Amino acid sequence: GSLRVCDIGCGAGGDLAAWRESGASEAGLAGTELLEEPLTAARAALPAADLRLVDGFILPWEDRLFDLAWASMTFSSIRSAASRRRLFTEMWRVTRPGGMLALYDFRIRKPTNPDVVAMTQRSIGALGPPPTRRVAVTPFLPALPLVLRLPKPMRERLLRILPRTHAIWIWEIPPVEEGSNVR
Repeated sequence: GSLRVCDIGCGAGGDLAAWRESGASEAGLAGTELLEEPLTAARAALPAADLRLVDGFILPWEDRLFDLAWASMTFSSIRSAASRRRLFTEMWRVTRPGGMLALYDFRIRKPTNPDVVAMTQRSIGALGPPPTRRVAVTPFLPALPLVLRLPKPMRERLLRILPRTHAIWIWEIPPVEEGSNVR
């Protein structure tokens, strides 16, 4: 595939590797990271990807380059609303018309980590245009095999009551209109 994906805060490259495994060309994958150690691991795992060490909120790519700009568990670690807005604006800039921007993050404040900011409806709204859609999720993948072994009535009840502590917010970038002067 010719899909171009940019992972903001890519860590050791786990999400990018998942994109590669699902058929995206490694050469079409890109990512940023603030820390050298996880970036070194990502570069070893994804040698053809364009992985960059950054020290702020400016993305080192040209406008409208990616089909998808993605950030997983990144925005909740940025304490400043203005800095979150700046990064979101940069993600929007590097995403092509007709592409998508997506965030996966905490909807609630994590009680065990006071440095994590809840990505509430208000904090998401402060980023820019409203998301096209939001999906509330329960990050219980390690427990999924155990849950699936439960008797059906118990399993169905448990799946309904698990807290939806995280969400995925998706913005569809409007396509360029016919006759527009946007390049």
